[in-house]
Amino acid sequence: MALLLRAIPANLAITLGMARAALDCFTEQANKRKPVTLPYPTIGATASAQVVAGKALAMINVAAATIEDAADQIDARTAEGLDFTPPEESGISLAIACTANLCEDAISLLQKTIGSSTVSLSNPIQRFVRDARVLTSHGVIRIDPSAEENGRRLLGLPLFATIGDAVPDRRASTDSSRDKEPIRT
Repeated sequence: MALLLRAIPANLAITLGMARAALDCFTEQANKRKPVTLPYPTIGATASAQVVAGKALAMINVAAATIEDAADQIDARTAEGLDFTPPEESGISLAIACTANLCEDAISLLQKTIGSSTVSLSNPIQRFVRDARVLTSHGVIRIDPSAEENGRRLLGLPLFATIGDAVPDRRASTDSSRDKEPIRT
């Protein structure tokens, strides 16, 4: 399962990079563009843009910490030759799906604050918006299925087969419970 989990944070690091780049573009554009309806010299001079910049930074920092934590857990387990239990794998997958959505939300917030000029193909923010949406629409990253799986486990309901079920079970026991302890590989 660690092998499957390893690909997800690597892909999300790209979304994190897009969110960081969108914040850089936002900062540059907000300090140059004049608001259409308010008497400020630039969008960046408005309190609302300042709040958005701060919120986006916080969202990006939380996403980075979550991705780094997942990567650290995967690296540590791999180095020790340990596998993940299905509940651990599903918990990490949910945290990562939330992270992807957090990056997408930060990018969208920045785009809406700058305004409709960001939909122009010459504006890099439009590409970050589209690419982040593609990633969060992918079946492995979509938050609702992952949340449902975790919710079912928390509520004591039977679990569905997941992507981790494609990994051959290397456990010594013949018990088919999905909540087994991790084993050495």
